[in-house]
Amino acid sequence: MPLVRNLQTELTISPGLFELTGGGTVILNENLSPGSPGTAGNVSVSNTIQTDQQIRFNFNWAVNGLFVSLLNPGNKWKLEVFLEMMGPPESVSVPPVTIVYGAGGPYSSNVIIPPNTLSEGVYDVVAVLHFLDAASQPQFVAAFAEFGKICVYKDHP
Repeated sequence: MPLVRNLQTELTISPGLFELTGGGTVILNENLSPGSPGTAGNVSVSNTIQTDQQIRFNFNWAVNGLFVSLLNPGNKWKLEVFLEMMGPPESVSVPPVTIVYGAGGPYSSNVIIPPNTLSEGVYDVVAVLHFLDAASQPQFVAAFAEFGKICVYKDHP
């Protein structure tokens, strides 16, 4: 089962003028291709993955309100995923994704962490969505989603 979370938002303008709704899903891929050896045992645990497997974050969101059509189409969204390891200080740098604002969405974006990117350990996972103007300056809305902790381990044969 994937980890699914709603985006928590804060607006600095009146509700009804601009509202953001949406969420994200984390998919921990146990088998990336048909015929791959996979993992024996209980693979239904949704927050555990091996170091040699991909992690995919899928995000979907939309905006509505009176301001949606009035904003500069050159504005953009910046989506970031942060992973912080519990224990010895380690965080993983995941490049941000930029999405053009356009006409208000709906929007969809993915962040993929390739296999062998994460070391063994437990990671706290948070995604942050910022609304930026054409000069990349933060605007009146921000959102985040906490996905909790995931355990990354290496299967030692």
